[in-house]
Amino acid sequence: MKKIILYAAVLFSAVSCKVEYGESGYLTSGQLQSYASDIVYVVVEDMRILNLLIDIDEYLSMTQEEQKDSPFYGLLMHEDGETLVMDLGAMDKTVFRTGGKSINGTGAVWTVENYPGGRSYYSSGVCASVECTGTDKWSMNTVDDGQGIEMRFDIQKTGSTDTGRAFSMTFSGTETDGNYRSEFRNEDGACSYLYQGEQLTGTFAGSLIIDIYENGTRKDWCRVTCSEDWSIVMETSRD
Repeated sequence: MKKIILYAAVLFSAVSCKVEYGESGYLTSGQLQSYASDIVYVVVEDMRILNLLIDIDEYLSMTQEEQKDSPFYGLLMHEDGETLVMDLGAMDKTVFRTGGKSINGTGAVWTVENYPGGRSYYSSGVCASVECTGTDKWSMNTVDDGQGIEMRFDIQKTGSTDTGRAFSMTFSGTETDGNYRSEFRNEDGACSYLYQGEQLTGTFAGSLIIDIYENGTRKDWCRVTCSEDWSIVMETSRD
């Protein structure tokens, strides 16, 4: 059975991102759907990292007078010519290392340490490495040791407006917790992501598949399709 639910209600619910079978060793369809919605949240949050770096890069290109009108002014601090720090609400400040290059320059690599990402108490802060692979193209790797999540993205910016940016992307990732491991990836072509800078929000559209393994044997799965009209269609192995 397919279930259609509201995107916003799922996406902004509490996020645990853990495969938690407990003593029963069984997840209901609803629990699989909840877990899948958390994975969608992780994808969206990781895309916010790239957009944050693009925003910082634009800020660094401004004159000192222009910077005074930016929300980064007084918040983003230089440690040296290649390292910046910013307080994003985590226990430790978030660190950005630019290598002294623009994030839009082919071959440039920026790294991020301790990005909070609005995730649950499991998260110890996300680390990311972003490389510009061509004009408006990036590869991104993220690691959240606290939640056991690793992600890889290949991203292409497809357009921009005064208030946001549009992207297409492919991605894959894993989440490991004890004997359980989930593997997830986009399905049926590239997904899209529209970032609205003024609201600091993004709209994700596309399909992904999640396979959950116990000791190497596939145990459950969930397929998610998100639409630009803020709805989600889910199918699970327990329907």
